[in-house]
Amino acid sequence: MNHDQKLMHLGEAYPDQKRQLFKYFRHQPAVLEMFVSSVDTSEYSLSDWLDALDSMSEWLTKKSRVMSLNDKIQYLNCATEIIEQGAHYDTMASAVHSILDQYGCERSSDDPNKNH
Repeated sequence: MNHDQKLMHLGEAYPDQKRQLFKYFRHQPAVLEMFVSSVDTSEYSLSDWLDALDSMSEWLTKKSRVMSLNDKIQYLNCATEIIEQGAHYDTMASAVHSILDQYGCERSSDDPNKNH
C-alpha cells in the first residue's frame, strides 16, 4: 500500500480525524509511518495523538516557535513516557500542554525556515 492509500485508509477508518491526518501527513510519508508506529505502541488512541499534536502546534505558534513534524512526534513520544511515570492528566493533549509549559521545547526554533 503506497502513502496515499495508507492515508486514505486511515481517513476512512477515522473520519473525524481525516482533516488532521491530511493536514499533518499529506506530504510526509516517512513521518506518517513513525506516527502510526508511535500510536500503536502507546496507550493512547490515534485521536488522542492528533489532538496532542494540535495542542503542541498551537503552543509553539503562541510562542512564535517552529518545529519539524518529526521532532514533534518524538516530543510526544517522550511526553507519553512522562505521563506513564505517574503524572495524571485528563487527556494526552492537556498533558502535553502542561509538559511544554513546565519544560519547554529545546528542539523548537524561532526561525520559520529552519524546521520546515
